[in-house]
Amino acid sequence: MEKTTITRQELYDMVWKEPMTTLAKRYGISDNGLRKICIKLEIPLPKAGHWMMLKAGKKVKVAPLPSSFKGEQEVKLTVRQDGEAYDPTGLSALARLIRDLEDNHLDLITIPEKLKSPDPLILAAKEAFERNRKDISYNGLYSCDNKLSINVSPATAARAFRFMDTLFKALKALGHDVIAEYQSTYAVVHGERFEIGLREKLSEYTVKHGSWDSKKYKPSGLLAFWYKNFGSREWADDKKPLEERLSRILATLLVKGQTKHTERLERERKQAERDERERVYREMEARQEKELESLKHILVEAERWRQAKVMRDYAAEVERTARGNGTYNNQLGEWAAWVRKKADWHDPQVKRHDDLLTEVDWDTLTLNRKS
Repeated sequence: MEKTTITRQELYDMVWKEPMTTLAKRYGISDNGLRKICIKLEIPLPKAGHWMMLKAGKKVKVAPLPSSFKGEQEVKLTVRQDGEAYDPTGLSALARLIRDLEDNHLDLITIPEKLKSPDPLILAAKEAFERNRKDISYNGLYSCDNKLSINVSPATAARAFRFMDTLFKALKALGHDVIAEYQSTYAVVHGERFEIGLREKLSEYTVKHGSWDSKKYKPSGLLAFWYKNFGSREWADDKKPLEERLSRILATLLVKGQTKHTERLERERKQAERDERERVYREMEARQEKELESLKHILVEAERWRQAKVMRDYAAEVERTARGNGTYNNQLGEWAAWVRKKADWHDPQVKRHDDLLTEVDWDTLTLNRKS
């Protein structure tokens, strides 16, 4: 979608020329959102029944644009291109998903007051945490060994496990998964891995040691959930407790997972295209190489055939000349016969066997001695 700047006068002209719903679709905004913009710019709007009366050929009253307005005279709208989806709610994918979770899946994102039938990963992590809390901790936080990425104090442990248990169950109920491996925890959304964890924030305090001070840290009671996947994000207790952010956290993981999945498929598609182009190129290269080898072989054979023909013609010419001047003898005849035999051996059309030349390469005329 592309942004465009529209003047107040232009928007006024448009809302009196076309219905609000039509304009809303064109600009990828809800009709209520477009109506709010008009109200802000003090642009009068057609009353109910205006378009029906106009269609019936009846006269309608057009309210003039107030000239006394001193506010913004321009507004930026997004022009929806052909083929682009229209969302009548005007909400982003994340906002729509949050609304869907809160409207239709409230049971999945409601965190119980007590842990009930915990996910196996949560149960194993809770048992590890209980073992570890018996040991000394320098900052008051305890881990779950390699079971889950949860680092909290005993005071916030119950909240932490209930929060993560609810998140895990919601992910699995929506067709995704959670795994723990290599000392890390991963939400697997649309096949994409997001490293996740829950920690308790530390607060700093000062300890006086006579003439000098030292900084110490202690649990703050504030929980923070985080994820990593070529970038990171964290949500923490503030004005709203982390529990009230679960719908946004879950929706973010789902949207990011879908985005990453789409991006990965696109990368794989492009890689497959590159591999196919490389295969076709190498196949063509191999065919060209084979074609060149065949051509070289033909050229070598043609040259051997030409040389054999020259040898025969030469032997015949030597004999003809000798007979013409009376110098022909048996020795010359034997030589001419020898030349013709070698020509027959050299000629690729004849390939006469020669006991003395069985180890000679025809193409290079080199002797291949056996070791």
